[in-house]
Amino acid sequence: MNIPCRNKPRGNPLKSREQGSALIEFTLCCGFFLLPLLLGVLLVGQNLLRAMEVTQVCRDAAHMFASGADLSQTSYKNLVVNLAPALGMSRTSASSHGVVILSEIARIDDTCAGTVIPMKPKCGNAGYYVVVRRIVIGNSGMQASVLGTPSSALIEPATGNVTQNGYLSDSSTQASTSGVSFAPPIDLPTTQHAYVAEMYVTSPTATGWSTAGPPSVSAKFIF
Repeated sequence: MNIPCRNKPRGNPLKSREQGSALIEFTLCCGFFLLPLLLGVLLVGQNLLRAMEVTQVCRDAAHMFASGADLSQTSYKNLVVNLAPALGMSRTSASSHGVVILSEIARIDDTCAGTVIPMKPKCGNAGYYVVVRRIVIGNSGMQASVLGTPSSALIEPATGNVTQNGYLSDSSTQASTSGVSFAPPIDLPTTQHAYVAEMYVTSPTATGWSTAGPPSVSAKFIF
C-alpha cells in the first residue's frame, strides 16, 4: 500500500527578508535617533539642575555680601564654594568650573560726595556709578563682570576694596549700566550702596554636544 508523501510547508522567504529589514531599520533608528535624543534629554536635565543650583548659590552669596559678611575672607570663600559641590568650583584655581563676582556699587555725586568719602572738589567720576569693592571667588579668568573691571592696581588684594583715588577719578572703576542698570526708575542715592553678585558656571561633565563650547549657566542678583 502506497502512502502519499506530504511535504512540510515552507516559510515565505520574502516575509523572512522583510522581518530582517525591519530589525535593521529599528536598530538604525535607535542608534541614530532615539539614543542621541535620550542623551540630549539627560544633558538638558543635568543643566537644568545646575541652573537651579547656580541661582541658589548666587542669591545666597549676594545676600551674605549685602548683610555685611566679609567674603574676602578664606572661610567665607570656602563656604560659597561648598554650597554646591556638584558645580565643580574651587576657591581660586584656574581649573575651577565657575566664578562668583561680587561688586559693591556707589554713586559719586557732582561734588564727589558719598557715603564712604568726605566732601571733595570736582573729580573725574562725578555723576557716575562706580565699583568701590570687587571680590572674585573661583576662576577669575573665566568670565568678566558685566559691570566692568577696575584696574587690578586699584584693588587691595586682601579686602577687595578699591582705593579712594581710584573710584573717585579712574574711569576703569565706572560701573557699566548695559548689563545691570542702576539708573531710574532704580536710582541709587549717594547715601546707599548696591551689592551685586554674578555667577558663571560651565558644565563639569561637558560631552562636546555643543559646537559653541561647554554648556554654561549664569545668574545675577542685586541687593
